Amino acid sequence: MRLALLSLLAVTAGCGAAEPERGAGVYPQTPQERQAQQAAEFQKGERLSLGDLRRELLKRGIRETEIIQAIEPDHGIVVLRVAVTPARLSKLDVDALAGLELDSNYRIEFPDAEVDRAVAQSDELFRRERAKEIAVVKSHGDWDRIPRLRDGETITSLARRVEHWCDFDPGSALLVIDDRWLEYSRAPVDTAVREAVPGPQTDRFDCLRRTVYATQLRRHFIGYRGDRPPPIYSD
Repeated sequence: MRLALLSLLAVTAGCGAAEPERGAGVYPQTPQERQAQQAAEFQKGERLSLGDLRRELLKRGIRETEIIQAIEPDHGIVVLRVAVTPARLSKLDVDALAGLELDSNYRIEFPDAEVDRAVAQSDELFRRERAKEIAVVKSHGDWDRIPRLRDGETITSLARRVEHWCDFDPGSALLVIDDRWLEYSRAPVDTAVREAVPGPQTDRFDCLRRTVYATQLRRHFIGYRGDRPPPIYSD
């Protein structure tokens, strides 16, 4: 009887989806492929001229007197500084402004630190990044396999599955705080940065970041403790 039950359990377990192999979510890129991808993304932002950008800002409620053309000192490019106060920003569409910032390759600047932070934390930036990462996962046929939080699963358990997916040892890439909050450990970031040419370490960190954004795991990062997390989007 006991043997029969064990056999039944083994068969039942086999009917469920098997855990993906270690490193299944790492998609290696050659330096040439990575460079081509970055160039394509940059060119999207170059399609919006400064004149177009000014007109779009005016359409979204920015006043002509609030737009100042300037030279960004670090790279010598012409930018539009939008001098609005937090009180003014509360009457504007922050997501639309964030979208313009992305569409123009960040040729919009907000001199007010509070305004700049509010735009940087807008839902639009998160939504676009998530859509991009989902597209990558789907292009590899992994959307149904990527680790997600299961009913009743702890954050610690999910973190270990994400690390396995991205070819990290357990506990080496994601720090878990109070079994509720997450944080990147320094190791995956440091090893990726130290690569003279982006290679395997960068590919693994890309996997980690991609999974965090695509599955909305970013909501559980400790930076949102005591703050409003990004909204939950339907898949």
